[in-house]
Amino acid sequence: MAIALPLLGALFFVYLFALAFGEATRRAGLPVLVGEILAGIVIANLAIGSFDLEGWIGLSSASAQGVVSRDALTGLADIGVIFLAFSVGLEVLPSAVRRFARPSALTAAFGTTVPFVLGFALIVLLKGPGAWAAALFVGVALTVTSLTVTARFLRDHGLLDTNEAHLILGASLIEDVVGAVLLTIVLAVTAETHHGPVDLVYQVALVLGGALVFVVVFFRVLPPILRRYADVRGPAPASSAARNTAFVLAILLCLGASALANSFQLASIVGALLAGMALAEFRDRYDLRVRFGALNTFLAPFFFASIGLLVSVGELLAVWPLAAAVTAVAVVGKVASIPAEAQHLGRRTAIRVSAGLVPRAEVGIIVALTAYGAGLITGDLYAALVVMSIATAVIGPILLYRAFRDAPSGPEGGPEPAGI
Repeated sequence: MAIALPLLGALFFVYLFALAFGEATRRAGLPVLVGEILAGIVIANLAIGSFDLEGWIGLSSASAQGVVSRDALTGLADIGVIFLAFSVGLEVLPSAVRRFARPSALTAAFGTTVPFVLGFALIVLLKGPGAWAAALFVGVALTVTSLTVTARFLRDHGLLDTNEAHLILGASLIEDVVGAVLLTIVLAVTAETHHGPVDLVYQVALVLGGALVFVVVFFRVLPPILRRYADVRGPAPASSAARNTAFVLAILLCLGASALANSFQLASIVGALLAGMALAEFRDRYDLRVRFGALNTFLAPFFFASIGLLVSVGELLAVWPLAAAVTAVAVVGKVASIPAEAQHLGRRTAIRVSAGLVPRAEVGIIVALTAYGAGLITGDLYAALVVMSIATAVIGPILLYRAFRDAPSGPEGGPEPAGI
């Protein structure tokens, strides 16, 4: 009980701050998740004299109780982002994503190439040709996209059924697979000891092949199996017992798919998203949308607050020129793709889709942690990448809000891209 009480108090205050800041930003006309991230920043950095808000809440690592609370919060955040991705998948029918496969692939091609080249060039320009290894990791960190941040915005604003949403989700999936392959290549190339080109080709083929098998299983194989054995008779909701059983099985599928995605070197959220898509056509009959929506109401704020908790104002002041430059390139890298994307999407759709691909959030942080843990980037560059990941998680939804400001919700929220 000595541990439980401080832990529960810490969770209470973090959740309260996240809700309060989220409501404040909503009233200010900004996305709720921006306020939840700001809540984490305030908690981590507010200190007046001897008063330290993070320590008072119980999250500071200065005490054993603080360590327990921070670990528990991180665990809730990890679970929250998985269930959020699963809920997004529930809103997206695989047939709709397949319909947008070609424009999503073209969008992902521009959305990965341009940021990677700009990120690599920036670090070489600032730190010299000798920093080519670090420049490669920065390029990878700018290539990936956090679909959970954008998906939360789309869900909160009733835009998940729009053409742009399907394009964003499809392009995000492709970009994350490309990012996983690039990360594998860069790690192999920059390692002090590796076994030559044959070993490199083997590692890349393993990651790429595993990713493709994983996507095909959850995208094409699993849905027909579920349709065969699930009770889909009639439009009426299933019985209460059937809905409870389906909910438990959906949780197991979500967690299992997330763990399996990690084993294929993919982000766990990719597995959760695909698992949700596999169950999308059963969401109403088995009440899955409402049940997972209730879970997200509780868990999602912890995830976005935990992003803000990673921001240290002191470290930010020390590296702000580098962090600002990396963040600017991260945003410009997506926006610069608009003219090329507009040729097959239309200008308005291209602007909205590019804005949806701006956030890096937890995916960018994962790349930064991997590179820093391997000793391949310096501390200042690691801090700059973390700041970039968090800043784009705030900038992306704001750009999306402005881009969608005049759009109606629902499937007619955007024009049909050309070439479909």
